[in-house]
Amino acid sequence: MPGAIFARSWCRVGPNDQLSVNVKIRANEIKVETGWRDYVFEPGYPLKRVGEVAAYIRNNGHLPDVPAAPRWLATGGNRAKLNKLLVQKIEELTLYMMKSSRLMA
Repeated sequence: MPGAIFARSWCRVGPNDQLSVNVKIRANEIKVETGWRDYVFEPGYPLKRVGEVAAYIRNNGHLPDVPAAPRWLATGGNRAKLNKLLVQKIEELTLYMMKSSRLMA
């Protein structure tokens, strides 16, 4: 694979627009294409009960559907999938807050 070598760092561009970098990267903008939509707000979304989420966290030490830190660190993770999960969790939190405020009103 062709590449440019700068001191102890390297940067290579491979087939299919793959980029491998072994140094810190600074960028003004990075576009991550995930193709997600706001399915959490659709009718019938299976929002877990708060008690279910609490039990899952007690037993597993992390949120449902979100990889545990050791797994994420070991595999490097997929940034697009993680961003999609984070938006999903934010939207779920919004639904929990809306439900909670209706109960307290």
